[in-house]
Amino acid sequence: RLSKMKDSIVWKYGENKYQQYYEAKVGNEYLCVFCNEWNPDYWTAMVNGKMIHNKTKNDRQRKKEGLPKTAPLSKLRSDWLLTGSPEYLMKKAEYCYKHNLIEISE
Repeated sequence: RLSKMKDSIVWKYGENKYQQYYEAKVGNEYLCVFCNEWNPDYWTAMVNGKMIHNKTKNDRQRKKEGLPKTAPLSKLRSDWLLTGSPEYLMKKAEYCYKHNLIEISE
């Protein structure tokens, strides 16, 4: 199964005994959206081996702990961006890829 998103990034579906996933390659760059077999209702994403983090939840934590919004993820118990929709995460992964981000709002 192939899923084509805007701007000609082609996502290819795959699965193994541990995960279902969609992956795309743009030159040497690798984008992946996946869910684990043990938690099939939640999909997450990564770009070039780096997980995409949830900026909305992380900003709430920064505020709660009195940290500036620019505080690095290493100062937080950061949350990954999770959702039930792989298509939504494909769009988020593409945006992160295009803008060189590892943290994005919901």
